[in-house]
Amino acid sequence: MQTWLVDVLTGIGMFFVHPLTYVAIVAMAWVGFRRMKRERRMFHTSIRPWTEEWLHPLVPGVLAGIIASVVVVLLGIVLSTEYLMITAVVYLILLVVGGTRFLSPIYSLLFALLIDQWLLSYITYEAAWLPTEATTEPAWVLLLVFVLTIIEAVLLRERRSSRRYSPLRIKSSRGKWIGGQRFDRLYLIPLFVFVPGELVSNVNWWPFLPVVDGLSVTLVPFLLGAHAVSYSERIGHQLARTSTQLLWVAALAGASSFAVFYYPTALLYVLVGLLILRITVQLSKRLQDRKATPYFTPRADGVVILAVRPGSPAEKMGLIPGEIVTKVHQEPVNSEWSFYQKLQINPAYGKVEVVDERGEKRIEQAALYDNEHHELGIVFLRPEMGVEWKTKGNEATSNETNA
Repeated sequence: MQTWLVDVLTGIGMFFVHPLTYVAIVAMAWVGFRRMKRERRMFHTSIRPWTEEWLHPLVPGVLAGIIASVVVVLLGIVLSTEYLMITAVVYLILLVVGGTRFLSPIYSLLFALLIDQWLLSYITYEAAWLPTEATTEPAWVLLLVFVLTIIEAVLLRERRSSRRYSPLRIKSSRGKWIGGQRFDRLYLIPLFVFVPGELVSNVNWWPFLPVVDGLSVTLVPFLLGAHAVSYSERIGHQLARTSTQLLWVAALAGASSFAVFYYPTALLYVLVGLLILRITVQLSKRLQDRKATPYFTPRADGVVILAVRPGSPAEKMGLIPGEIVTKVHQEPVNSEWSFYQKLQINPAYGKVEVVDERGEKRIEQAALYDNEHHELGIVFLRPEMGVEWKTKGNEATSNETNA
């Protein structure tokens, strides 16, 4: 019992000495810093502090790791140390190349499996740490992909109702202003996995796969990234749709693990098929968004809300990104300037009429403190008067003018 406890604590300690753990923490902070920098370039202000991308994913990541660890232990998934090393390298490459875009378990774990199963056998350079043949049972990896892809889908669905997305504002090819929303998250998933060792011996009770005679348990950092951009709809709808598609991909990965276990020759076809399917999910949402009519567009009968700052009077009033403010103190508004001008009719009390995405009208009101009408916490679609905006790729920059 004492030896078992020591080995478990040693396995947990490996998580805190793993370089990927600290790379992930720095990368999470970097995602927040880049988001804040982009918002300042577009709107001269940041909507939220950079620490949100650093702190908010920690609890969901830990909870996901606990749930996934229970499933992994019950399934008896065993991964070799060499495969885990390859996976860490793949994570680093994907993180550098695409940020959070490519940190789906379909990409990271299956690319690592391709390297483990085939590519290393073609390397003639010999090193003690570099294996020259396959080290891990592919069915175990596919089972892990099944578990983590479900976690990915659940995390996306959990974010669909959130209002905390980064706003975007660009000019279309026709020179008209359009707005959008962007979502980037990096989750650090601490996951217990079995590796060949001496902690557990002569085990045969796992329901799916037989395991080797000797095993040890270790806590390994896995990364999971989410990225979405939407101009044609509120991004929560896109996240919900992507979540459903990922659940289907996860189901196929789980079924494929059985197929590969009994028919090993089908492995390459399974890997290529799953990768193509994941790429299709990623590209389809982008193509659909480009073809659809922009959702955040200027209106003659009001001003469009792009974002609402957390903790602001606007959030307390229940205003939601995507809604249209049509009246302030029963006076019509059609620009950011007219909005604040009408708000000063009664600067101590805000009363606005908004139209939601279903076209239904409602009135929101709240008391304002002295001079707080200038800091209501709303980011509008149209730029402020006296600011000339220029586009740069999918982002926008601005120059002050003397208008």
